[in-house]
Amino acid sequence: MGRLDVRCNVSIPVTILSGSLTKQRVETKNLGLKGAFLNTSLPVKEDEIIKLKAEIPEIGEFESDVRIVRKDKNGIAVRFLNIDKRTTRILWNYIKGHLSGSRECPFCGFNNNITSSSRCTNCGLIIDIKERDFNEIDQEITKQWIKYIESATVDFIKQFNEVEELYEYGTEDSETIYSRLSSVFDEFINKAELFETGISNEDII
Repeated sequence: MGRLDVRCNVSIPVTILSGSLTKQRVETKNLGLKGAFLNTSLPVKEDEIIKLKAEIPEIGEFESDVRIVRKDKNGIAVRFLNIDKRTTRILWNYIKGHLSGSRECPFCGFNNNITSSSRCTNCGLIIDIKERDFNEIDQEITKQWIKYIESATVDFIKQFNEVEELYEYGTEDSETIYSRLSSVFDEFINKAELFETGISNEDII
């Protein structure tokens, strides 16, 4: 599962306020309720935490600590870490006013031009959300992430049991067993970290 966040494609000035890159100015490629994608190739590391200040039209200055969740040739994906409900609502009002009128899913980015369904054929969420309340959107995203971690947990238990059977029947050597077991744990930990980053709610986590 990739990002699951309502985002709009907007170019907004952003200033880095911490670390060795303090006062560096970049721009967003898109902005979401839980994060943004920055149009920059600045030398930051994945999982690094920095503070950003954005100049959001109609809102004003917006500051947040963010975690670098992905870096590629197109830019840097960041997640907000300390954003409160009030600010999220303000962001929602701004974002829904700048959503594309196309059939691109505002949650996962999938192009739904080949279907007339009101729901995305990729993530299953409703495509047209401009008239929907923020609480509905927040609940939709939360439900999808909970389904994701529940499915990941089922997969983890299934794979763990398969490795246990290999051990009990002695069909593989200890090095292979250890390697398989390590891979099962690593896969689940990666999914759990993605869930934690995506849900951004300590009570639910």
